[in-house]
Amino acid sequence: HEPVKLEDGSVDHHATMAQQFVEEGTLIATRQPPIEGRDGEDIMGNPKTARAVRDQALESLVGENTEVRGEELLATGPGRPVQRGSKIDVLPVFVVDGDLDYSVGNVDFAGDVTVRGDVKPGFSIVATGAVTVSGMTEHARIRAGGDISLQGAVGMIEGDDDGDSVTHEAEIVSDGNLTANYLHGIAAEVLGEVMISREVVNCQLMANTVRTPSRGRIVGGLTVAKIEV
Repeated sequence: HEPVKLEDGSVDHHATMAQQFVEEGTLIATRQPPIEGRDGEDIMGNPKTARAVRDQALESLVGENTEVRGEELLATGPGRPVQRGSKIDVLPVFVVDGDLDYSVGNVDFAGDVTVRGDVKPGFSIVATGAVTVSGMTEHARIRAGGDISLQGAVGMIEGDDDGDSVTHEAEIVSDGNLTANYLHGIAAEVLGEVMISREVVNCQLMANTVRTPSRGRIVGGLTVAKIEV
């Protein structure tokens, strides 16, 4: 759980990643055959019989998206390895129960990503699947191979937690659709449809189709659609 060191010698604390992700075929665990104990004696010279060694089969560890091949437990798909009870699962969905901040770091995940809190300024999400954020997306970068759903406000936030003047790029790129309530001062490139329930303000927005409800509005910025706005 350390920040990433950059080429100029500085470090990026946003890139701190406490979670580990694996690809298909990654080795999760290896079984070492048990070694039988030898009889001995205690400090008084009395004989002590070695206890029987209990063997452990790898099959007892097999969970979701894992399988046994010989003496190895391997991941059958990309995801996040998690031990639940006696089983080891490789979950295709990465869930952040709270905010995406320094305690979690940037997320680069082969699968779906769900953030149940806010995405704090300067952090990024890269996912091959869908991305869902329940809270605000504050001046963050999100790239998804699937749909993106942003339930809170999305915009350019100037200033960090200490009130200092900080500018982070706000960018959204999706190979699917984008659904949001507000987009304020960001750049978004979407291959599918953009559906905004409230407003788009001072954004650079490119998509196949852009839709708002009857009370929705687009104010300032640049909106370009292949089919219609």
